[in-house]
Amino acid sequence: MSKIPATFNKVKSLLEKHSVLRDADARLVVNFWIDEIKLLGFDLGGMKATDLLTIIKDEKLTPFDSISRARRLVEETHIELRGKSWAKRQAHKQDEVKTEIRTIKDLQENYQKKEPTGNDLLAQKYQQMAKAKTNPK
Repeated sequence: MSKIPATFNKVKSLLEKHSVLRDADARLVVNFWIDEIKLLGFDLGGMKATDLLTIIKDEKLTPFDSISRARRLVEETHIELRGKSWAKRQAHKQDEVKTEIRTIKDLQENYQKKEPTGNDLLAQKYQQMAKAKTNPK
């Protein structure tokens, strides 16, 4: 059975209860893991570092990136649970995409303007020869 719905629901619950977690993935993950460690039967106050490292090594805790992805999914579907930095992140992503599009357009325009090189001319000649073979007169 997939853990995605369970992770999504747990993250949603944590974000509803603790608004400070909305802008801090590390804090969200720690809170998520604390609950998981308790469910595994460990006492956090008396837990040894070696016990924690063994739990991590044995992959008994939900991976950081899965919790982070669940947070992003929650933000997509539950606007009220978005953190204060959500709009900044979205604006930054939008700027990155715009820059990438401009770069691609510039490359296309520069390619169309450039003088053909020997390789370009050779490729054009090869294409003409191949076309002539497939379409004899």
